[in-house]
Amino acid sequence: MTATVRPWYEELTDSVTALREAANEYRIARRSAQTLRDSVQLERRRLEEGRIHALPMPDTRGEAGWASQPHTRDPHADAIFELTDAYGRLLGATSSAFEYASMLFASGAAWAITQVQKGATPHRVAFERDPQDANHLMSRSFEIVGLDRYSGAPALAAAYERLADCLYSGEVGSGLAGRDYLADHEASEMHDLFAHADGTGSAAYAYGVIAESALRFALLPIRHGNQKPTVPEQPGPVDAG
Repeated sequence: MTATVRPWYEELTDSVTALREAANEYRIARRSAQTLRDSVQLERRRLEEGRIHALPMPDTRGEAGWASQPHTRDPHADAIFELTDAYGRLLGATSSAFEYASMLFASGAAWAITQVQKGATPHRVAFERDPQDANHLMSRSFEIVGLDRYSGAPALAAAYERLADCLYSGEVGSGLAGRDYLADHEASEMHDLFAHADGTGSAAYAYGVIAESALRFALLPIRHGNQKPTVPEQPGPVDAG
């Protein structure tokens, strides 16, 4: 049986959709991790005061070391503290993964649109590898131009501005963090900047969702047999990352 050859633009669309689904998996995981961490916050829990004894190991009586002595333990408090640490690490890991995946999704959708505008026919979104870590892919440019006829252009522009603002906050905050000394007001500013930058993953994901829709718009003429790009050529170079 001869395999059906799919049009390049369908594979390109699937590539962007797969990036979205990957980011969404991490988005759900991050939300679950946040819920788990919140569930063990001390201000929300009443710790049972009951305690237990941990007896010395039989073959260590009289020997030096912590195992040779009896210890009193607070089992409920111990469980809460251990889970707080575990859920905190899980939240950090899923948040980082969500931001990374969302950046790839958003920039991948932007890159796909740019390629269509240029008249290229890529089957998949392509990313450069990080020279410092071959397993790490580098996000491309997020900028999309020439979509004035797209009905979602205002929402796309607003989402882009939000993402750019989050990225800028992260860059400025990192610059302050790299200093040897910070005045009190600078330390406070750094804290606020990083708090704002925490929204980078969500901003990138939201931008990617709109950009994915814009890609379908850009591909409409090609799907209907008109090989000319939906968006007119730009007078200047387009940064495809």
